[in-house]
Amino acid sequence: MSQDLGKVSYAVLGLDLTPVEVEAAAGDIKAYPMPMHGEVVAFGVYITEDFAAHAVDPKVELTNRSKIGGIDTSLKILTLGSSNAALKRSDGTKAAQTSIVEETDLDNGQVVLVKLEGVARKFRAGDVLVFEKNTAAGEIGGAYVPFVVITLGGLDLVDESVWIET
Repeated sequence: MSQDLGKVSYAVLGLDLTPVEVEAAAGDIKAYPMPMHGEVVAFGVYITEDFAAHAVDPKVELTNRSKIGGIDTSLKILTLGSSNAALKRSDGTKAAQTSIVEETDLDNGQVVLVKLEGVARKFRAGDVLVFEKNTAAGEIGGAYVPFVVITLGGLDLVDESVWIET
């Protein structure tokens, strides 16, 4: 039984982060413990520094960790660069989509969103959503801030990960 808060609440996590330089070593960027169950609505990055050409495209990953120090389940890996053939920019019409040609197409002020089709997007109270630097770029030039938009579904009062004072 969950406590319905009466509305769907949205939260954007990650916008408080310092920009991640593309050449920085792989590892956790930030972990967000989830106090209630919910669902990932969107995941992507905000570009904060124009990208240079890279021999190795940087990758950022969103994972669901079962708890602090727990087991990671990868939700989605986003490749930022020309090796991501699915990365397209539109001019407002689907027919006019332009595929990315090189990393230098990614500029400060742009947003890159992932396609979440087929991704296990639900999380439980006690799970931890984690931004991870999956792969560093081969060279300097570029920075981004990862973000995730989530819905919060309320407190699950019978989940075994929740303690309640009575």
